[in-house]
Amino acid sequence: MFSHTTKKKIRVKRFNIFLFSICLCSLSVSSVCAQEEFLVPFVRGDADGTGGLDIADAVNILGELFLGESYVGCKDAADVNDDGALDITDAITNLNYLFLGTDTVAQPFPGCGVDETEDDLGCVDHPPCFSGTFVASDVVGAADWDTAVTQTVQMVENDDGSLAFSPADITFEAGVPVILTLESSESNRRKHYYTAEEFYQSVAWRKAQTSHGEYKAPYFKAFELLVGGKIDLYFVPVEAGVYDAICTIGAGTRFSHAARGMVGTITVTPNPAHFGVVEPTIDQEVSPTWDSSLDSDPRLSGSHDVWTTAQTVQVDMVELEEGALAFSNVPRYAKDQGYILRLTNPAVNERKHYYTAASFYETSVTRKAQDSDAEIKAPYFKAVELLVGDEEDKSLELFLVPTVPGSYRAVCTIGAGRSFSHEVRGMHHTFEVDDVGTPASDLVSAAEWPSAPTHTVTMVEDWPNLSFEPATLNFAVGEPAVVRITNPLGNSSKHYYTAAEFYKTVAWRKAQTSHGEYKAPYFKAFEMKVGSSGDTNIDLYFVPQIAGTYDVSCTIGGHAAAGMFGTIVVTGDSVSSLDLQVSPTWDRSLDKDPRLSGSHDVWASATTLPIDIVEIPNFAFVPADPTVTAESAYIFQLTNNIDNRGKHYYSSPSFFETAVTRKAQDSDAEIKAPYFKAVELLYDAVNVRSLEMFLVPGIAGSYPVDCTIPGHAAAGMTGTITCQE
Repeated sequence: MFSHTTKKKIRVKRFNIFLFSICLCSLSVSSVCAQEEFLVPFVRGDADGTGGLDIADAVNILGELFLGESYVGCKDAADVNDDGALDITDAITNLNYLFLGTDTVAQPFPGCGVDETEDDLGCVDHPPCFSGTFVASDVVGAADWDTAVTQTVQMVENDDGSLAFSPADITFEAGVPVILTLESSESNRRKHYYTAEEFYQSVAWRKAQTSHGEYKAPYFKAFELLVGGKIDLYFVPVEAGVYDAICTIGAGTRFSHAARGMVGTITVTPNPAHFGVVEPTIDQEVSPTWDSSLDSDPRLSGSHDVWTTAQTVQVDMVELEEGALAFSNVPRYAKDQGYILRLTNPAVNERKHYYTAASFYETSVTRKAQDSDAEIKAPYFKAVELLVGDEEDKSLELFLVPTVPGSYRAVCTIGAGRSFSHEVRGMHHTFEVDDVGTPASDLVSAAEWPSAPTHTVTMVEDWPNLSFEPATLNFAVGEPAVVRITNPLGNSSKHYYTAAEFYKTVAWRKAQTSHGEYKAPYFKAFEMKVGSSGDTNIDLYFVPQIAGTYDVSCTIGGHAAAGMFGTIVVTGDSVSSLDLQVSPTWDRSLDKDPRLSGSHDVWASATTLPIDIVEIPNFAFVPADPTVTAESAYIFQLTNNIDNRGKHYYSSPSFFETAVTRKAQDSDAEIKAPYFKAVELLYDAVNVRSLEMFLVPGIAGSYPVDCTIPGHAAAGMTGTITCQE
């Protein structure tokens, strides 16, 4: 296949391929040809098309004039004096220039160019200037999309377990625009790829379009159809050949989708009349500033660690009064951090809108774009366009890892260059990519906690209806907040308050119950227990950092459907990117370990390990030096007795980071986090304070543990956790 790094870019002005082909077929020099052929580049005076000006050109001109045979392929090139006619004066001008230096050769000369003079001569081909490589945007611009060939390929799942593309084999003609529709039925049970990488790099791409948006890229790499999904691919085939199409799911295994029949071919038949050359090639206009090494970056894989802590950034398309437009907020990014950029055109809007940030896209690792129809993979996106929704928001997501710090600009390019363009009306912003994010601990330390407002969310049961009250919480970027989640006495069920995306966009101080404080780089979920003698509560302390609207729900089966869901809205521009300070030594694969599930077999034989925190006669953990076995489940049961006089930490970051962390819990709540940095046992003179941590140690070794309150470790509150094989 043609290499993008080696092909020579010869840009031809846009022309009508079909009018051009008529001229080529007839080989006539008609007026209709003249208005199109002048766009072919040539060198004036190079009548024989060898790339230079010499006596042979004069000979060819004379042969054309007096011998009655075709000696000149590009008559504009033979019109040496550019008088619009081919006659003996052109041969004389050629000879005078070569031997007497008395005449000049008209432009374009000595380099390639086009004939700006209107005449009937024309130029159907001039090999030294036109290599047969066509610029994608010119091919797309010249195509008649109203007469495009349409073709549909279905993702088929058969009752016997076999799979197929239907039809498996499709054929197109070079130069004829195509709209290829890929569909996966709502009755299907799986997602499917339609991958034809060589073919995708042989065509001139216009766009890929779903029900949510249009995606523009120099070329695409793969399309994954979700169940019930549909995507339309707009392109013009250029390079003839037979190309493989395949579903790559399960590649290399006997259960792969390809092994089960989901393969096919795409044939492009040649038609020299469309392009004027026998073997046309395509310049897909890959940006010269794009770093091609990004296309082999390991972070393209969804299993890479960077996606475990990916933060969701949201930008809405806003239509204001009196025709003004805007992007909802200014995001901020950090280099080498994973992001999910969610773009939304709300249902109330009346127009479609672009979000174009070419230089940002070109300098980011681009894992994929996706919406509810499909996943789209490309080396990078040039632009995405949000369509208009009748009764629903139109939304799509870009999975990106910025790699170059700096300032970038995003703009809606609709109406570009006009006084009423979307950009002129306000739809643009400039945003930053920081070299490093601002540490969450710095944001927490700088916050004014005494003045932080407290928002209370109550779990409401009115069977069969359930709800959060209030359902919506509103915060401002950079302003600290405390949220108290309450499950009132009298409720009969436990309930989750889960907003996984939101929890990764805030700087966390802590989560606190009546028993303890829990500290983690971020949290995943909070489950409120049923109180036996009063309400159960947990207080969440955080500083919001990324604007957006985030879903929150109770994930217990049927509770969300019964009404227990809501939204968290954060407004304002981000003044700093966020570093959650996830430890670089934490193995992110632990966050996908099957032992995170309470139904895993390992928990049936879990060992309870009681650890008392004592002050009399000396500060100590009892036992101070517990021993555990790697890959076995433990419930660390920590207790701060009423005989004590203060609160105490149990902190062993190096141990916690190497263990599968299922959860922590007390009588108020269950708390889920990737790992805990520390837990603090509160003190009460009447009631014992205790909590449990459900852990599976992973790496043999010795791990220090201490109380980090000043003076407590020095007073003896230290120890070592030994993990044996």
